[in-house]
This record gives sequence, structure tokens and C-alpha cells, in this order.
Amino acid sequence: MASADSVQFIAPDEIRKPWYVKLRDLIRRQPLGTAGAFVVILMVLATIFAEVLSPYDPEMISFESMLVPPSIDHWMGTDAFGRDIRPGSSMAHGLLCSSVSQRLLLAPPSD
Repeated sequence: MASADSVQFIAPDEIRKPWYVKLRDLIRRQPLGTAGAFVVILMVLATIFAEVLSPYDPEMISFESMLVPPSIDHWMGTDAFGRDIRPGSSMAHGLLCSSVSQRLLLAPPSD
């Protein structure tokens, strides 16, 4: 049987707060955690929409654009084979996100 000390009462004001007020309070209480979550969400969105965001095939070789520095056409430049670096890094983020999520889902809880 639960005693009065172990029962947690929630004030009516806490229940009625809209989601954006709770989000604002969380940002104020945990600014670094919120910034980290924002970065992770941004990486996941960039991974999901990697095909849309990158106009170049990550495996397409272009001898005309070998070792081009960052420009409007190639935001992160090109490598020695003329491949755009940005699509390759987006695909690497996808691999990283999928392996981390698999590890978190399949890992046994540690004590």
C-alpha cells in the first residue's frame, strides 16, 4: 500500500500548461541539453532528406572538377576523383544514425 509520502501530487497549473510553455521551460532549465537535442534532430533530418538536399550522386566521378575548393556548386568541395563530398558525408550520417539506433535498441540494459 502506498503511503502519503510516496504519492506525488501534480499541481493543476502544471497539467494545464500548453506544450510550447513546457518546451520554453525546458529550454530555460536545460540549455545545453536542448542545444544537443537540436543538433541531433538536425542531423537526423539531414540524413532523412539527404537524397533531396544533394543534387549530385555520391559515386559520380567528374574529372573536370577534381579537388575543387568549396563553392556554390560544391558546398564542401570535391575529392581527388571529382566526387562531391557533401552527399558522401550525408550518407555517412545515415549509416551512423542507423548503427547508433540499432545499438540503443538491441543493447541489454546495464546495471
